[in-house]
Amino acid sequence: MPHSSFLEWIALDAAYTDEHGRIDADVYAAAEKVWRPAQIYAHQVLTAEPAVAHTLLLKSAARVTRARRRDTQKEINNLPAYLFQTFKRIVQEEREQHANHARLIDEKYEQRELRGLAETVERRLEFEKFECEMDAWTRRVFRLLTLDYTFNDIARFLEADAHVIRNRFNRHIKTILTRRAERERQAAERFKNRAP
Repeated sequence: MPHSSFLEWIALDAAYTDEHGRIDADVYAAAEKVWRPAQIYAHQVLTAEPAVAHTLLLKSAARVTRARRRDTQKEINNLPAYLFQTFKRIVQEEREQHANHARLIDEKYEQRELRGLAETVERRLEFEKFECEMDAWTRRVFRLLTLDYTFNDIARFLEADAHVIRNRFNRHIKTILTRRAERERQAAERFKNRAP
């Protein structure tokens, strides 16, 4: 981290409260003492900008203030060292959060990819079933259409009229779809009759 990218610590004479909670004046003063090493540590661990390190150090200072108020019997001999250790724990927590977030994004991406693959396989299987119900002529026209040939291209290929080919193909497809719909209706009827 270049020297010029260090942020200066703003000194305060009194305790104050920020978004993380109350910070005692002596804890804030200790934060000033560890501010430069804190910036370096946050940059090394998180590749964080100084502003992020500042926020995390304030969070650490608020946490130390709360800990001291909860346990009044415990005396902290070296407040800057204690604060810096707290800061390091918070930086590690932040790193884990980032890692978990990245892992969740990766998992969601993988799930989306798997779902897309499953849908592709399902479509392909449905496509193959559909082709199996076609006669040879309809299957040939169907495959040419899936290869982006137009009915005019197919007409030149089959040496027939494009309008005739389109009508015959549509009639065959409509027949297949009607048979499928009837089979599905009968299956639903059978299932309904079996239910108690």
